Amino acid sequence: MKLLTILPIISFLTTFCSAAKFASCSGVYGPRYSNKINPFINVTFQFEPTHKDINYTTLIFHYTDIKNSNIPQFMDFENPDDNSLKICDEEAIQNRECRELGKFIVNYRESNSRIYNEVLNFNERSFLEYPVMETGLYCVYIQTLQDVSGGDYSLDVQFQQPYGYLSFNDVLKFNTLASIQLPIVTLLLLIISGRFIYAKFFKDSEISLIQRAIFHYTYLIYLKTFVKFLRLWWLNSVDAQVSKTAAVFSLLLIVLVDAFDSITWGLILIISQGFGTLYDKSTFPKAFSKKIILFMAINFFMRVVAVSNLGSNISVLNEAGSINPSETIIGLLKIFGFCWVVKSFYKTAKEISMYFDLTTSKLFKKSGYIICFVPILMNLLTIILAIVHTLRKYADTTIDPIEFQESSWADSVFTKILILPNLSNFVSIILLLYIWDNVDSQKVDEENVAEFGAPSVGQVVLNKNNDDE
Repeated sequence: MKLLTILPIISFLTTFCSAAKFASCSGVYGPRYSNKINPFINVTFQFEPTHKDINYTTLIFHYTDIKNSNIPQFMDFENPDDNSLKICDEEAIQNRECRELGKFIVNYRESNSRIYNEVLNFNERSFLEYPVMETGLYCVYIQTLQDVSGGDYSLDVQFQQPYGYLSFNDVLKFNTLASIQLPIVTLLLLIISGRFIYAKFFKDSEISLIQRAIFHYTYLIYLKTFVKFLRLWWLNSVDAQVSKTAAVFSLLLIVLVDAFDSITWGLILIISQGFGTLYDKSTFPKAFSKKIILFMAINFFMRVVAVSNLGSNISVLNEAGSINPSETIIGLLKIFGFCWVVKSFYKTAKEISMYFDLTTSKLFKKSGYIICFVPILMNLLTIILAIVHTLRKYADTTIDPIEFQESSWADSVFTKILILPNLSNFVSIILLLYIWDNVDSQKVDEENVAEFGAPSVGQVVLNKNNDDE
């Protein structure tokens, strides 16, 4: 999947050979209309001692004609035994392979890719900012022309997206937010709010607690979506890398999204129990309240830690692939949350069916299944469609990995497939509204509870009046 999920890369390389070699690749979106942040590739070379005269060749290659490029994979380039990317010398000039000493030998005549190929001097220019003019996969190759074994050096390459330092997946999600998610969830929120206001003030009827829970669930999803969209607009309006205030505000928006996500999980767990949703908060077990608060706090803390570890926007990738422990823990935490929800439903299903009418009991269980399983099914559907699409499009097993990445970057079908998990919340809300649309709130919250009484944990307590009837 890392061939499909192209992330911005920062890479540092330390070798024990005489010449330093470095390579890094990333997909970058081209300039977008009305964006104040223009995409670019930032190359920084640091060397100690600073007085030493070091020349280094920098090649920035945009893969648009891979088969004729004569450019190796960056893993092969870092291999000291690989000579597929040569430096221009006197012999190469005599053989008409190149024209200028020190530059990389590249087949210009057969390749229509845009190339930057220059020899730079460390004392004169240790910083390079290369503008990106179109969407595609870019690779940076750097090699020093002198011995660097006597000093300490570092090479830093950053791929600046037009939205700021955002990963490929983030850009896809934010594009979806701007075009699909925010209008849909705003419309749902207006419809639900209008129904509640009409029922409360014009029909003078009570709103059931389960319907309130659905409203709160929708409202939290709206807040998450709105804050994400606000961050996208903010990154398009200001350069968060220049202004400290802008950077702090961007980080605050990320924290708010994580907070809303954690609260949403807590609400899902409350709905899964039935307590506090079908009755009132006084019947909600205090011990279970502490567990939910602890779960929300851990989820929020781990998400914030993951953001700080990633530098908010940048991911590191090497040949073997890197794993962020915070992201792994968050994934395990969500799996635990799903298991907890499922367990809660099966545990309370019998109790609810005993003191509520059959229709309400079934609707409650259906609500739980919708909230719990719709996101799982949407993610499974995404994985299946992505695998099938990838196998059909890239059936040739001999395809070059760089060509595979370049094709994936411009794959509109795959982009649409990745959007599916982001729509699971709206599918859940629509289904919940559909199944609870015609339920009489008086029947759910007053008649049944008044007749049978709110049960204690694990028990059903019937009133004596029930026997007289």
